[in-house]
Amino acid sequence: MRRLTLLIASAALVTACNSRNATEPAPTDIYSGTVLSPQDDLQSAEAINGTSDTNALSPSDFADTLGSANLFEIEAAKIAIERSKSDNVRLFARQMIVDHENAQAQLEKAISSRTAALTFTPKLDGQQNAQINALRAAGEKFDNAYIEQQRIAHEQALAMLTDFASNGDDANLRKLARSTMPVVAAHLDHLRQMAGD
Repeated sequence: MRRLTLLIASAALVTACNSRNATEPAPTDIYSGTVLSPQDDLQSAEAINGTSDTNALSPSDFADTLGSANLFEIEAAKIAIERSKSDNVRLFARQMIVDHENAQAQLEKAISSRTAALTFTPKLDGQQNAQINALRAAGEKFDNAYIEQQRIAHEQALAMLTDFASNGDDANLRKLARSTMPVVAAHLDHLRQMAGD
């Protein structure tokens, strides 16, 4: 039944993606900046639903990706606090800052407890910078833009965390991924509720 639901959702996604207006930017992965195809969306859905056989990121790539995601969430939330006209969005943004600063501290702690050295250089990538700029330019539709960016980012983060928690080759970072997953899932649930309002 789960596979059937996933297949139906994937077919709807393919149809929707193929009918996308040519002037709309192509969807991109917030972490890598690569343009996503409908097949990529299916793979993300499989990862979220635990049906993927993907290879996990290396510990260094996982740490950098998670660190960059935390920085992105914090920066986007700061903008939301300044620009949003919705009390609910501002409250959510404040929680994002608290939770992602905590997640960053936990990540740094997990890295420092490793016996092998790990290069850790999180920074916003080109795609994340473009999304921050898009938020700054969002105008009257700011809240919708922020919620949609956050929904996509949290879906991708949950897929990455799920994959690394199952397949990563570093025990400390796997433990961190497992402990971070419920927080990201709660954020995602909250975002989906806000989008439905």
